[in-house]
Amino acid sequence: MGLSLKSPLNYAYPNARVMALKSFMLKDEDIKGLASAKNLEEYVSLLEHTPYKQDLTIAGTDTGKIENALLSGLVAVNRLALGIAPRDTHEFFKAYMSVHEVELLQLILNGFDAPADRKAKDADYSAYGPILSGDMKKFVKEAADAKTKKEAVELLKGTNYDFLSNATTEELNMQGYTSSMLDKRFYENLWNEIEGLSSQDAAYAKKLVGSEIDIVNVMILLRSALCRCKAEKFIISGGFRLGAKVGGLAGKDMQEISSAMSSTYYRDIVSEGLKNYEKDKSLLKLELAFKKHILAEYRRAFLGSPFHIGILLGFLKLKEYEVKNLRAMAVAIDNGLSPKDIMELVIR
Repeated sequence: MGLSLKSPLNYAYPNARVMALKSFMLKDEDIKGLASAKNLEEYVSLLEHTPYKQDLTIAGTDTGKIENALLSGLVAVNRLALGIAPRDTHEFFKAYMSVHEVELLQLILNGFDAPADRKAKDADYSAYGPILSGDMKKFVKEAADAKTKKEAVELLKGTNYDFLSNATTEELNMQGYTSSMLDKRFYENLWNEIEGLSSQDAAYAKKLVGSEIDIVNVMILLRSALCRCKAEKFIISGGFRLGAKVGGLAGKDMQEISSAMSSTYYRDIVSEGLKNYEKDKSLLKLELAFKKHILAEYRRAFLGSPFHIGILLGFLKLKEYEVKNLRAMAVAIDNGLSPKDIMELVIR
């Protein structure tokens, strides 16, 4: 990855700013202390001694409000990053930050699958507001009155997500269909935007984003094998180490997928994950291992030259997971999980 002569000028200020923000992120001892909180009141009290204090000023000890406050802080950080990113990376970062729109759509559409007595009432989506387009703000408002998922996706016509309006009722009722299709659209749009980056930035972005695509595809293959579902429609184009190899595994069983992965970079993670699956019949440990692997890939972007897109991407990913951890911890504490169980769910 050769150093562009323009890179120091483009990245000197934004990456210095990012490194300063990174220095305020929580340390391992902070996370362990939070996981040991006896209740939400103590949890919030501990967070008030961290940079998250400003996000929690009106959250109280309501889990939903805490989650929403933490998400609001993350959205603000992402908007700041977009504001300081070099001009020639703006389209890429806009695509990167559309992940919040995708998450919101997944929340709303998956809500139609919940039992009637468990559906969220008057859900608060205000944290997403600052990054939503006019079309999406309109959708959020109108979807609240939709009676079915099909009726909700019809409201997406004319937006960036109108491809979902072509789905049949049977497809929409398939478990995970809308989430997987939205993930596919997000990653393929992001992958395509890499072409507009400089050669150096494109190399970093392809490694980082491509590694995520690899892992999402492997999880799609494994979940499809378990439910004997067709995976072809959900496979994401692109990838860093697997690429087209993934497409040839669609429709294969767990043993065939495991065998194919044994000759890849991900062999150890998949092998250990499938051993755990044999014991507890869950892919959760494999998914957590993959997420920790991705986080390690983004951390490595901070090594070597500081004048490239990897610094910004690395910070945003670390921040994303820090907030995900904090939101998950709030829910876990509210549900009485032990500090040990909580720490097992933390992705660091």
